[in-house]
Amino acid sequence: MKVANLHPRETERLEDLKSFSILDTNSEDHFDLVTKLVSTICGTEIALVSLVDDQRQWFKSKVGLDVCETNRDISFCSHALLGTELLEVGDAHKDERFFDNPLVLDGPKIRFYAGVPLISSRGLPFGTLCAIDSRPKTLTPDQKKSLKFLANHVVAFIESNNHRKPSHNDVQIDEALIERKDGLIKDAFFLIGKDAKSRLENYLEGTDILNLDDHVLNWAKELKKEPYDLSEFVGNLVKLTKPAREKKQALMISNIKGGISSELNRHQLSNAIYHLLRSSQYCFNEAHSEIRLTTVKATLIDKNLTLEFCHNGLGSIDASLPYRFSKSEFKTTGPIWAELNEAYRLVLELGGKMDISKKDDHIRCVLEFTNV
Repeated sequence: MKVANLHPRETERLEDLKSFSILDTNSEDHFDLVTKLVSTICGTEIALVSLVDDQRQWFKSKVGLDVCETNRDISFCSHALLGTELLEVGDAHKDERFFDNPLVLDGPKIRFYAGVPLISSRGLPFGTLCAIDSRPKTLTPDQKKSLKFLANHVVAFIESNNHRKPSHNDVQIDEALIERKDGLIKDAFFLIGKDAKSRLENYLEGTDILNLDDHVLNWAKELKKEPYDLSEFVGNLVKLTKPAREKKQALMISNIKGGISSELNRHQLSNAIYHLLRSSQYCFNEAHSEIRLTTVKATLIDKNLTLEFCHNGLGSIDASLPYRFSKSEFKTTGPIWAELNEAYRLVLELGGKMDISKKDDHIRCVLEFTNV
């Protein structure tokens, strides 16, 4: 086993870490949500926010591990501190630095490790955000990008001085920076591969994931565009919006069959659907006694995709139907049209068309996309 060298600026590094007043503090939902995301995105059993002091690595947040700290000498993270980029160990059994490490031979039996150093604004690493597994593996480019982005987010949150003990000389905390602590998490649905969505649902149930800050949204746009299954995609939206819909006693059912795939931008399509769902709440009068139901179905013929949303209520929109949206004309009366116009703007960005009509006291909204 090879013990990592001390950082060239070790004394300054430790002072930097101490200044955050974060060691041995209680667990916090924000960090716990980050590690859950890392575990989900990377598909690993363990994820950690690890802070490395002079003798130990202490875990501010952990998934898949019971202990709160380990000796620094045997830590993988102490090696990651010596670089500025992600350290990935595909198979610890084949790495001379780790093959006989106690954490490899016993305990969590580490085979895979990927850690991004948490580097302060002073350029000093004080810990890592890492993903660990008992099986050899390699991260995809998108998984690496996600891990790095999450690490930057953790640093920004810690440096907001949220953990510093109040002092007479302390500068007032930037409230705006603290308030956006969940900004990245709410975009999680768009950052992960299709095989991880079902696991993400379990702990993001009820989170309003579609309120994205600009920084996260721009990053999401850069993700590699890959085909995804529409049935699974819409099914996740159904589940993730369930708590909000239950408050209004509204149901949503996806009748989309498996096998229909799309390469349409995930975040734009999801936001368009989100605004359509928000518009549906205005389709039901207060006296509406039936079950409030929205159904979704899709057809794909010769690369032409049609998504149909049907609400069993008309509400205040009745007199305006049918209506085909166009670039040159936007209805501006009432909140329902504000939501529908926003949905149309996103559909337009995706190169699609949108119209809305009524049939048998139901509202029918159709999105059409060509060459998908």
